[in-house]
Amino acid sequence: MVICPHRVDSIEIITLVDNVIEILSSKSHDNFVPVRQWVTAKDASPNYLFGGHGFSTLIRTKHREKIYSVLYDTGPSGDILIHNVVSLGLDTSSIGTIVISHGHWDHMGGLLSILARIGHPKTPVYLHPRMLVKRRIASKTQQGEHIRELPYVCTANDITEAGGNPILTTEPTLIAGNTILRSGEIPRLTEYEKGFPNHQALIDNEWRNDSEIIDDNCLILRTKEGLIIITGCAHSGIVNSIYEAIRLTGVNKVHAIIGGFHLGGKQNIPRIEHTIRDLQAISPSMIVPCHCTSTPAQHLIASAFSRAYVTSSVGNMYKF
Repeated sequence: MVICPHRVDSIEIITLVDNVIEILSSKSHDNFVPVRQWVTAKDASPNYLFGGHGFSTLIRTKHREKIYSVLYDTGPSGDILIHNVVSLGLDTSSIGTIVISHGHWDHMGGLLSILARIGHPKTPVYLHPRMLVKRRIASKTQQGEHIRELPYVCTANDITEAGGNPILTTEPTLIAGNTILRSGEIPRLTEYEKGFPNHQALIDNEWRNDSEIIDDNCLILRTKEGLIIITGCAHSGIVNSIYEAIRLTGVNKVHAIIGGFHLGGKQNIPRIEHTIRDLQAISPSMIVPCHCTSTPAQHLIASAFSRAYVTSSVGNMYKF
């Protein structure tokens, strides 16, 4: 069944948290606005943004004179997220919906703080049920098994007490006046996008294999130029995420891809070449690899997509 968001009149996407700050960026793409060109509030301070390992983006859509604001992910902490919101001169009271891309601390760490700042009762927070369980990485080494516990973020009750309304679902969902589609669980179609090896989740008091990170989702928007796809980490694979966006909407043209591609680390180096090859077949008009993509992968993607590539940074705005 096709689930297609409305084709919107306009879109603004603002990066609130990312690993990189590049405030000296010049305009390199028609859809990209550097931070110093759009921040106009007198009390804003875009020269003093914080970087951090994580991701958060604010998406504003306009459809038939109505504007919707959605926050996708909240970075690793409320301190970083709220500092950047203030430095960019943004009003959080307009945020009507929050979507979390997957249940890792670097995407959920600022959730309770931003809910308190938004101040609205029962702000919808879209989550997959798996996001609220404890997780860890269990690796085998020559010295034996090495366990790295991942920071646990919050419970559904914590979200409710902070002013949120947790909506737990595994299915694709239209939000923001049907202008944005949140994917459900993303099928794994490519042979090389293997998820997160050694990743485990505590389910029914037992540590179980969670390498696929099935809670991973993406956001999908539609313009006259084609789809805009936003990912948090793309643990399901950036190419798999794009394939699912196309399948859900029935729209084959991809205009822009923004977000984490999860191509960092030695174990993911073999994936980079395969990813670039498949992205070239998709041929997006704009590509913005963020957060967990890794510097080596970003350099190679920039070389392969010289006209479409935009360097990611906290404070970047993308307008469509």
